[in-house]
Amino acid sequence: MSGGKANIARGTVASISGGSLNIADGYYASVSGGYKNKASGNWASVSGGYRNEASLRFTSVSGGTVNQAAEEGASVSGGAGNIASGYGSWIGGGHGNRAGSIYGQGGCIELPCPGYTSVSGGENNTANGLGSSILGGQNNTTNGIDSSILGGQNNTANNDFQIVP
Repeated sequence: MSGGKANIARGTVASISGGSLNIADGYYASVSGGYKNKASGNWASVSGGYRNEASLRFTSVSGGTVNQAAEEGASVSGGAGNIASGYGSWIGGGHGNRAGSIYGQGGCIELPCPGYTSVSGGENNTANGLGSSILGGQNNTTNGIDSSILGGQNNTANNDFQIVP
């Protein structure tokens, strides 16, 4: 540990660079700073922010508030209340976005969680279909494989390879 206050680095080769009340539990897990962040997966990292969590292998949260990277290789770049729960899924920012599955208290509804989904930003968007993406907007949902929504509000892409402009 390099600094900060009341941080806990208990994983093998885990590190915390600063901040307060951060936890690094995983093997080679790291927290760079912030407040009440947790890197519990192996090779997981949290760069800062408040109450962010990287919980499985190779997950990362770059900042923001109350974001979760909850499946292997998933990442959240920022924003607030975002959950990347599909394998290799990514959320760029925004608020209340989901990438990878319909996420509930017990994890995703379908196992394994659909992967390689992305949400660039916006609010309350959900990318469920394998390889699907949402560029922004509000309350948009993709369920089809490789489907995309470019923006707008209250759009749904249920068919495979569907694009909603």
